[in-house]
Amino acid sequence: MEAETTRAHEYLSTLKDAASADERRDIERRLDDIRVKINKATALEDKTEAVPLLAAALSDTRKLISFMTNIDVRTHVSVEELVPVTLTDSEKIAATIVALEKAKSRLAHVKVRMDNLPVDILEKVTFGVAHTEEVLAQAQSDLEAKEADAALTHSQEALVSATDLDLLTEPYRLETELNGEVTATTSTTTQEVIEPVEDADADRGTTTEVSKASTSVTQEIEV
Repeated sequence: MEAETTRAHEYLSTLKDAASADERRDIERRLDDIRVKINKATALEDKTEAVPLLAAALSDTRKLISFMTNIDVRTHVSVEELVPVTLTDSEKIAATIVALEKAKSRLAHVKVRMDNLPVDILEKVTFGVAHTEEVLAQAQSDLEAKEADAALTHSQEALVSATDLDLLTEPYRLETELNGEVTATTSTTTQEVIEPVEDADADRGTTTEVSKASTSVTQEIEV
């Protein structure tokens, strides 16, 4: 009991900004209640009567420690870091479709800018476009073969590459793009999907996060 209560007090002191003022007050109040139970137990002459009080105090202390651990965890670790989502094959396919469509859209914008690029940048972009198209074709092939893991990996790689090219060529955007006239040759899909791939414009990497299984995915993909 002494070891657990000491641990609880030490843990509370380490939380600092992690716990709100209200949470700290609630924890301290309950630690006081636990101390009262312990004092009552130790004051009893009949030690058999002390056992239930000490057992209750010990249980409460461990629950408080667990509660404080949860505060600490939620402050410093996301649920995805703690327990990553394991995607089903249908979710991987849905995520692949979204990534492919975004990659194709960004690549279409890059291609229409190529005539305006300086020679040094054009060389890099030409190589990058060719590589991205190869990865897109591989993702398409994986998708048709129902290789969900490979399809998702290649589609995300293509999206990262297309996003990098998009950012590189963004200073050379055309006025037609600003008017929304540039469109990609994308796949035809019929699907009900909670979009699982976050927009990579703000982050050059991609994050696949599917919180709900797709309810139906019917596709005809043409690259």
